[in-house]
Amino acid sequence: MINDYKPMDNVRENGKGEKVYPWWRIRSHFARECLAEVAGTFIMLLFIDGVVAQVVLGENKKGDYTHISIGCGLAVMLGIHASGGVSGAHLNPAISIALAVYGRFPWKKVPFYILSQMVGAFLGALFVFIVYYPAFNTFDPERTVAKSAGIFATYPMSWEYQGSAFVCEMLGTALLMFTIFSVDDPTNMPTNPIMKPITVGLIVVMIGMSFGMPTGYALNPARDLGPRIFTAIAGWGSAVFTADNHYFWIPICAPIVGAILGGGAYIAIISNHHDEEDDFRASFVPEMRVSQVPDFRSPLVQ
Repeated sequence: MINDYKPMDNVRENGKGEKVYPWWRIRSHFARECLAEVAGTFIMLLFIDGVVAQVVLGENKKGDYTHISIGCGLAVMLGIHASGGVSGAHLNPAISIALAVYGRFPWKKVPFYILSQMVGAFLGALFVFIVYYPAFNTFDPERTVAKSAGIFATYPMSWEYQGSAFVCEMLGTALLMFTIFSVDDPTNMPTNPIMKPITVGLIVVMIGMSFGMPTGYALNPARDLGPRIFTAIAGWGSAVFTADNHYFWIPICAPIVGAILGGGAYIAIISNHHDEEDDFRASFVPEMRVSQVPDFRSPLVQ
C-alpha cells in the first residue's frame, strides 16, 4: 500500500549506533540530484515523443494535435512528480540557467544538470524509437526529415521565418518561466505542492494550444537537442541539423533567452511589488496571517 511506504526501510545500524546504508545507495546527494534529472527528463520525453509518435505514425487515426498538447502537459507534470523531491525537477536547461541568473540555483551545478537533462532526453527518444521501430520501418523506411524526424525534435512550419520562430519559442518559454516563478513565490498566493506540477503542466498545454503551430513549441533545449542528436545517429543523418536553414539552433537559444526574460518579468512586475505580506495574504485568505500560511517545500526550484 502507498501509505505503508517507508523510504528508510533498508537502513540499519551497526554495533556503534552508526547508520549503515545498502551498497547500491548513492552516497553523494549531488549525484542523486543528477540521477533524478535524468529520470525526470527521461519520463517527460518518453511521453512527449511517445504521444507524437502515436499520432504521426498512426496517421491521425490514433489521435490528433489536441492529444499532443494534452499529452505534453501531462508528460511535464509526471516528470516533475517523479524527480521534484530530489533535484527540484528542472528538466530543462533554460530553467536551470534562468534560476542561476536570478540567484536561485548555484552556477556550479548548472553544467551537470544540463548534461543530465540531455542524457534523459536522449534515452527517452531511444526508447520511443525501440517501441515504434516496426512502425517507423513501414511509415518512413528512408528516415526522412520531412516525414518522421519531427516525432523526436521540433521543426518549423514551411511558411515560418527564423525571426518569428525565435520570438515564438522565446515567448512560450517566457510564459513557462513566469508561471514557475509565480507558483514558487512564497509571497504570492499559497500553492499546494501537488498543484505545482499540475499548474506547470497546464501552462504547457495552453502554450501548445495557443502557440504550438509555428515551431512545435520545444520550450526546452534538452527536449529538442537530445532527441535531435539521437535521430542523427539513428538513421536521419546530418539533415536534422541542416533542415530549414539550420533551424536547430533556435530551440536551443530562444528558450534560454525566454526563460531569463520570463523570470525577470515576474520579478519586475509581480514579485517586487507585493504589499506587506500580512495585508496581501489577508486579501485572498480572510483572517489568515503569514504565520499561519504553511511553508510548502517547492518541488520545482531549490
